Amino acid sequence: WLGSSTDRWDTSQNKNFGTKEEERTHIVCFAYFEKFYDLLENFSSYPRALRVMALVVRGIHGIFKIKGPCYKSVDISPDEMKSVKEKLIIVSQKAWFPNEYSKLTNKEMVLGSELLNLNPFVDEKGIIRVGGRLANAQDLTYNERFPILLPSRCRFAYLFITFLHKITLHGGNQLMLRVLRTEFYVRHAKNL
Repeated sequence: WLGSSTDRWDTSQNKNFGTKEEERTHIVCFAYFEKFYDLLENFSSYPRALRVMALVVRGIHGIFKIKGPCYKSVDISPDEMKSVKEKLIIVSQKAWFPNEYSKLTNKEMVLGSELLNLNPFVDEKGIIRVGGRLANAQDLTYNERFPILLPSRCRFAYLFITFLHKITLHGGNQLMLRVLRTEFYVRHAKNL
C-alpha cells in the first residue's frame, strides 16, 4: 500500500492491531532509621573527617551543578574546611537536640529542656550557641562570649577533643578545657 498513491491509503483512525499497552510495575525502596546514624562514626580522626566531608560536598556540587565556588585546585581551602565544620556542627545539634533546635529556629522558648539554663539561641548560620553573662565581657572574642553548644555524646565532640588533645601535646584537663572553651561549650566535658 505504500507503493500506491496517497489517496488510496486507508486513513481510518480506529485500527486495532491487537497489542496491549505495556504495563510496568514500579518497586520503590527506602530506608527508615529509627535512630540517627552519625556520619562521623566511620572516621578515626577529626582532620580526616573534615577532608573527606569537604570532598563529598565538592562532589555534590559537581554532580548536581549547585552554584558554588569554582574548584581550581585539588587542595581543600580553609573556607571549605570551615564550611564543612559548621555543617557537621549543625547536623550534630539537630540530631541530639531536635526539639530544642526546631523551637529555637522558630524563636520559641525551650521550656522544659535541660538547655534552658544555658540561654541558648541560634545564630545567623543556624548554629545553637550559649548565651549568658559572658556576653558582657567585651575583651573576649565572639566565640568565647557565645560558645557553640555541643552534646557530649556526639562523635563530633569526641573527635574534636581527641584532636585538641593531640595538638596540645597531650595536655591535662585544665589546658584541654581552656582550649575547648575558646570555641565550644560541651556539657560534661571533663568526663569526655
